[in-house]
Amino acid sequence: MADELIVSVGGGTRVAVDELFAEAAALGALHRACREWAQRSRELREWVGSAGIDVAPGAGGDTPGYSLHHAWVLFDRAAVEAEGLHASLVGCAERYGHVEQVVTAMWDLGARYGASVLGLTFPLWAAPAGLVGATLAGAAAVGLWSPERTIGALGSNPAVIRLVRSAGGAIDEAVLGRIGVPPALAVLLGRSMRASENASVMLGAAATFGLVGSTVLVDGPVTVRRASTSTARVPAPNGIAQLAARVPRPGAGGPQVRVERYGSPASPRWIVYIAGTVSGSASAGRQPWDLTSDLHAVAAGSALEPVRPGARSGGAEEAVREALAAAGATAGDPVLSVGHSLGGITAAQLAGGATYNVVGAVNLGGPVASVDTGEVPVLSLEHEEDVIPALAGPPGSSPGLVTVRRSVLAGTEASGPLPAHGLEHYRATASLVDRSDAPALAAFGALVRDLTGGAQGERTEWIAARSGRDPVSSGSGAR
Repeated sequence: MADELIVSVGGGTRVAVDELFAEAAALGALHRACREWAQRSRELREWVGSAGIDVAPGAGGDTPGYSLHHAWVLFDRAAVEAEGLHASLVGCAERYGHVEQVVTAMWDLGARYGASVLGLTFPLWAAPAGLVGATLAGAAAVGLWSPERTIGALGSNPAVIRLVRSAGGAIDEAVLGRIGVPPALAVLLGRSMRASENASVMLGAAATFGLVGSTVLVDGPVTVRRASTSTARVPAPNGIAQLAARVPRPGAGGPQVRVERYGSPASPRWIVYIAGTVSGSASAGRQPWDLTSDLHAVAAGSALEPVRPGARSGGAEEAVREALAAAGATAGDPVLSVGHSLGGITAAQLAGGATYNVVGAVNLGGPVASVDTGEVPVLSLEHEEDVIPALAGPPGSSPGLVTVRRSVLAGTEASGPLPAHGLEHYRATASLVDRSDAPALAAFGALVRDLTGGAQGERTEWIAARSGRDPVSSGSGAR
């Protein structure tokens, strides 16, 4: 595993290793200090002159005037050089960010064009692809091929992840190509359809089948209840690592939401921790932490949501809001939201919404790129080999978004379908964030400490379920 963190500020306008941002901040502080000392040496020289002492610079190397003038020159020169180095480092980060945005745009264009070509040529490759699929299925049946190992290797390949990040918004181009629209025109017509819009279209189609009784991707009302009647006293978290350590990791029937209250009863402050996906079933059962809530979460930022038939918040998001309300949180209370995977995008949705006074959010591997969080500080941890954050499409441009990327599988063999998505990997990355000197990352640690005031809090845990749904489809398999 690598310990190097790549930090993107403002949705990707500035991208650099965390050490570069820390050095830039140090040079900025040095520039200000040198300017201050240059001003002080000049003022002291004037004061010495007013006392009748000769302060002419050429009066000799051992005179007060010469020494003060020399000090002023050196401080001024150091200030100019520090300012120039600071500007150069920030400029490097901005150019890196610009290049990253151009590369992302090229991947996006290539994926959209490729999808339209695949749709247009579907009759030519469908039969060979089916033959290859049948061959691989046969090989897997007799133990000659491991689908899990292949999926893990492909799903953790950074190039594949870049393609997935762009392909989420290319479904409409594939459909346009299939009905005969030329690729160039298909790309032009579909450029405004992002991953969130395509997710919204899929939910709209699922809602149509829901009219005849299907529960595939069809959400429903949720209820929440306390996991225990007791309220536990907990120490205040002092950084991102301790936040990550408290995110629930439930099995079937376990609590998906943890709420901590700090401050006084008259002026409470809250931290809500949200679990990642529990069920991999596409059929919406009693467990709302499932693929249906996943897709609703990605679609939430779509421009089509206001007109989609039956549009509503996903079950997970509704459950978190209900849990906060049941714990006693009101609209004006400061809230910090933290989550992994589905919990991460739900935490970002709370930050982008108006229900609560969310002062910050921490995302651990959730697909948050489609969520507009505006100026609210949002720290998003994403692993280079984790395909889940890429499902939301290209990065957004929320000014308050700080993205931290890290490679966690360098030099190791991928195992399992999502080897870099595990909560334990994100907890390790959170520890590196706490040790970083990058100002943008240090600010989040300060935000946590300011919110809690360092005092003990009260913890409650909450279990959510969809009403009137078959419990069989809930399953387990938290990740």
